[in-house]
Amino acid sequence: MTGRPLAGVTFQVEKLGGERIGGFVTDAAGRIIVPDLTAQWLVIKETATLKGYKLDSKPVNVEVKSGKTTVVKFKNQPYPVLDLLKIDAETGKPLADVQFRLLDEKEREIGVFTTNDRGRITLTGLEAGTVYLQEVKGPAGYELDEKLHQVRLEWGKTSRVTLKNSRIYGQIEILKVAADESKLAKVEADAPLAGAVFEIYDAKGQLVDKLTTNADGKAVSKLLPVGKYVGREVEAPKFFLLNRKDFVFEVTAEQRNFQLTVKDESKKPEVTIEKRGNVEAQPGQTMTYSLSEITNRSNCSLENFYFEDVLSTESVRLNRIHTGTFSEILTYKVTYLTNLSNRYRVLADNLSSQISHSLSCAVPGLAANEYVTAVRFEFGTVQQNFVNQDNPVLEVSVLPELLDGQRIQNTVTVSGECDGAPIYDRSRWVTVVVDQLIQGRRTLPKTGIWKGESERKS
Repeated sequence: MTGRPLAGVTFQVEKLGGERIGGFVTDAAGRIIVPDLTAQWLVIKETATLKGYKLDSKPVNVEVKSGKTTVVKFKNQPYPVLDLLKIDAETGKPLADVQFRLLDEKEREIGVFTTNDRGRITLTGLEAGTVYLQEVKGPAGYELDEKLHQVRLEWGKTSRVTLKNSRIYGQIEILKVAADESKLAKVEADAPLAGAVFEIYDAKGQLVDKLTTNADGKAVSKLLPVGKYVGREVEAPKFFLLNRKDFVFEVTAEQRNFQLTVKDESKKPEVTIEKRGNVEAQPGQTMTYSLSEITNRSNCSLENFYFEDVLSTESVRLNRIHTGTFSEILTYKVTYLTNLSNRYRVLADNLSSQISHSLSCAVPGLAANEYVTAVRFEFGTVQQNFVNQDNPVLEVSVLPELLDGQRIQNTVTVSGECDGAPIYDRSRWVTVVVDQLIQGRRTLPKTGIWKGESERKS
């Protein structure tokens, strides 16, 4: 207390018998002067005081004596002030809309109060002494602090209290396992898988975490505040397909920790190719080879996909290629080898898969004794269910010096890579040379369907 005078305080003066003399208000000096009183007893009552001060409601009896000035002093106690600040325990940010019960020293409720947008509750008009604060409704996403916080109030002083709330956090643990056996990865069904990458998004669609499974197939998110989340696998382990099913979870005060098992199906690469040609041919004759069933039968895309026809160069020479067409819209190139070079050179590039191109194999710039020994169609990456539509056809000439009964064996190979692991299929076709003069036949050569030989490997 300062002892300074208080202006504007209202008093009522009465005679001892209750007769009212008048109401008076203190001046700037904190005084009330009542003149012209006769000797008597008076009752003085404080009826209103200044804001922030306690009303002194106890009446004072005073005797007025003739010829003398009677002085009466009243003192107003300034109320204690309780200033509560509620903040985030991590950031110090003020927290609005937090409700507190105020209890007296006997833990009886005085009232319930709520923090404003600055995180504050400021109270006055309380008696000095001990009070308690107890949080009854916390901010959304925060732990409720139900502890009783003791505060000592003193007349004329401000008691400042800062209380903190901790955020509620949750986590998700993901276990990635194989849905089935993988021969490429050499794991059994339900084996844990390392290297799966997951992304976690909040309700606003913002990326909040990215995690990768370890050698035990496990990945644990960082601490996530209360809210709804969507997770998805964005990168599958090697030799496994991406699981495209999103998962949703919500962190609440009641549920904070989640465990999820995500299964990935193994990649099953498979390619096919078939080759057909003449069953019989004469020396010097032109014949054709037809390539069919050029497919990616895998359940996944394949990289570095190609097929290659290796000619029996001691028996035939390649004249022309009709490329055929393919189901997937892309561009590809045709390359070749010669008997004088083991380096692939480009015969044609940027070929549309939707058009059958006719390519001459009389390549300009070859030496007089140089000829094509193999051709390769190079596609890069092809998707699942890639297949030829019109069959590629190779036109060849049978060398005139071949002998009756000689076998012309021609091989075609299709290949691709599944996460770096090669996969291929091979088809062979055998044509038998028939010399018409020796055989004495009139109707030559024969053509027909023969299964030939096939080999596949992954």
